Amino acid sequence: MREGTVKLFGKEYPACLSTRVMVKISEKTGMGFAAGINNLLDTDNVEGMFWLLAEMLEAGRKYHELIGESTPAPPSQDVLMDMIGMDDYKILAEAIYDAAMTTAAADVDVETDEKN
Repeated sequence: MREGTVKLFGKEYPACLSTRVMVKISEKTGMGFAAGINNLLDTDNVEGMFWLLAEMLEAGRKYHELIGESTPAPPSQDVLMDMIGMDDYKILAEAIYDAAMTTAAADVDVETDEKN
């Protein structure tokens, strides 16, 4: 799973770019994944940027829950919008991009059926 960590007001939250998030990006933007994520990370698209961060934080929580690890509950999109001001949009967009594209390598475990 491609994941990174986003630090918000002293707490670290896992952020994942899961397949569910990728599909939702395409559905939300009506574009392919690459064009859609670029559209959402445009600092003029404020709602989109916060939507993407909230989706990635929730995906991080779900992933860690599935693998039996505990993480703090991530803030909702509304809470994020109340916590983060306009002066931080550029830094926020870069942090989301880093978490989505350039952090940890994929980590996938596959179990095979010995009969096949």
